[in-house]
Amino acid sequence: MRISFQVVRCGEASGKVSEQACAARCAGAFPAGLGPSGAASQFRMPALCLAAAVLFLGGVAPGCSKDRGGLADEEGVGGACSLETCAGTCIEGVCVAGGAGSAGGSGGLGQPGVPPASVAPGFPSADCSEGFDGSLPTACQCAPDCLSSSFSGDGQGAFTSDDPFNDFDGVDVDPTTGELVLASTRTERAFIWIANTRQGTVSKIDTRSFDELGRYAMGPGSFINRETDADGRFRNQPNSDSRCDVFPFDFNDGGQSQPPRAPLETCEDPSRTSVNGAGDVFVGLRNAGAIVKVSAAGENCLDTNEDGTVSTSAGPWNVLEYGSDDCVQWRTPLFKGTDDTIRARHVRAVAAQDMVPLDATEVRSFVWVGDDDAGGTVWKVDGRTGEVVLTLRTPPSAPYGMALDGQGMLWLAGRRNRGLGSIDTRQCLADDQCPDEARANLPLPSAPYGITVDFKGRVWIGSDRYLIRYNPRTEHAGIARIRENEVRQCTSIGASLSGCNTEIAADADLSDWRWVLVDRQGRWGANFRGVTADASGGVFAAIEGAQSLAVNGDDPREHALRAGTNLSNNSWGMAVDLDGKVWVVGKDRAQPVVFDPAASGTIAEASSIDLTGPYTYSDMTGSQLRFATNPAGTLRRTFEGCSGSQNTIWQSLGFIASIPTGTSIQVRARTATSAAALADQEFITVATLQEGLSPASLIEAFTAAGINQLRFLELEVRLSSDSSDPTRFLTPRLRAFDVGYTCQVGSVLI
Repeated sequence: MRISFQVVRCGEASGKVSEQACAARCAGAFPAGLGPSGAASQFRMPALCLAAAVLFLGGVAPGCSKDRGGLADEEGVGGACSLETCAGTCIEGVCVAGGAGSAGGSGGLGQPGVPPASVAPGFPSADCSEGFDGSLPTACQCAPDCLSSSFSGDGQGAFTSDDPFNDFDGVDVDPTTGELVLASTRTERAFIWIANTRQGTVSKIDTRSFDELGRYAMGPGSFINRETDADGRFRNQPNSDSRCDVFPFDFNDGGQSQPPRAPLETCEDPSRTSVNGAGDVFVGLRNAGAIVKVSAAGENCLDTNEDGTVSTSAGPWNVLEYGSDDCVQWRTPLFKGTDDTIRARHVRAVAAQDMVPLDATEVRSFVWVGDDDAGGTVWKVDGRTGEVVLTLRTPPSAPYGMALDGQGMLWLAGRRNRGLGSIDTRQCLADDQCPDEARANLPLPSAPYGITVDFKGRVWIGSDRYLIRYNPRTEHAGIARIRENEVRQCTSIGASLSGCNTEIAADADLSDWRWVLVDRQGRWGANFRGVTADASGGVFAAIEGAQSLAVNGDDPREHALRAGTNLSNNSWGMAVDLDGKVWVVGKDRAQPVVFDPAASGTIAEASSIDLTGPYTYSDMTGSQLRFATNPAGTLRRTFEGCSGSQNTIWQSLGFIASIPTGTSIQVRARTATSAAALADQEFITVATLQEGLSPASLIEAFTAAGINQLRFLELEVRLSSDSSDPTRFLTPRLRAFDVGYTCQVGSVLI
């Protein structure tokens, strides 16, 4: 059907239809706000839409009142009308049930009939026919000449794994409903990764069965004793003369003493572990000055050495030689001497990060690595390739530990400098993209050790004297010190607390105070070490020489020692697993203990586990990343518009989605003359979808960005969830997606 265009003049003067009406919402071709401004604007519009709206240069529609500025004398079907008053279509001044598109439909998901009751501003709500029940969206909203293409595989609101997506990362198809949801892989890995420091290996342990599923050599300096015991099993204990039998540092003095380090060939010295959303682990090697990635996929790991077989460890008694295990994906040295050999330094801090950088179109895995030398250095390493993408000097706090929050802030425990440092990872993307203002440092009253971030974004630090909570987002500047049953407000925090003279009322709410410190002051054991937080507001800190401490995160006045967790005076590492159980890993202790915070007793000393000189207290399970950061996933799909010499006008997006509070669905788009040319174009943000407000406008976004619409369109849909409810996996759900467009040849609409 060919419909000629005519030039129409619009204005807000008395006796003329409004500019919004002139934008002809009945056709969906000119959404509200896209019409030109001014009292004498002009633009092209379809003649059919012109007839339906009954626009006149100097008058009003027949049957409408000039006294009312062109509005209807009567409202409703059969009455006189204008665009503002007619629920159907206004033709010759009479409101007619059904729209001009009722006979032909819109194709794809669009079916003739009633569109959803709630529509986005600027789009029509014509009652096109009685056959459409509103259960599916239509980007065209019953407009004539508008074509649509379904985003889903079957056109009926059910996605399949066979849908022609360009890219599909971090998003799954719910097999029951056919809806697109966030991938649940980040919650399915029930593993804990514990470094066998003296052996130079890392163990992958099932947190439900306590079975050790694999043990992996970290480098050529890993010690693997091939002698067997009476049962024929390999005994992977270090020899008595191994330099790994002694820890090369004593950091009880704040990290000042630096005895000679063991040579690389005798010990890799793995310590910190951090787990990404897929369950893979990054291991920091203190002695070797390197970072290693191990995949959690087990027998499904990639054949990295390309020998045609996946070779990997199946448990603690068959550690493969370094370079032979396909699950050890890469090893990146971070220090090199003048002769290009690795120099031992002080790799101390490791933090995994899953993110969608501004310059990328997929969820990316990175790992941040910190060096606790005198100046302090931080590296950002690509989690897929092991390539270093950023190297920078830190704030004054040389990192001894690291933790990320949900806003992309990397927090550093600076033991050597007694500081809490921070790096804004949203600004620090590459060597030439990390301004000075993206790095900061706050002084602390005692040397920090372990660090974590809870699901409310509060930073927790285990230090030599205090368990410290810092809230970076509160407006309350208070400093509270808790000592036994005494709670006082202090005036400053720095090299030491001062001015702690004002007693705080017992019923005072401490949940949003900027600083809260639980003061050990000679009680319990020596120092706070590892610290972790769970999904219910609990915080747990290991105390060297004592039990671990359980703390109410909102009100640290509520705290108590946890019986059964004094591991020969060496309680050190803390971690929360997928099921909420708390793991306590002792320094140089073969068996960890595990307890349920909701139960009074210790679940078990995991006697089936036989670690080799462990020394670790970072995010061993990935719980810190899961609770404190925002899971997200993306998918992309390319659409082809009008053929031949016709111009494509990408109109709108119809959709059905469930978007619970704390989740979002965002859409970006780019357009080009060919599918191949799309990669050279930048994405623009189209909309943040709102449940029930379908469709969303494409033409409006491209017009606002000053971008000409071309034949090919690529959409990127990003599903995300915040951590407002960490006790369950919260995801938005996308049931269907419909893309509407019109075709134009010069001044002719096809």
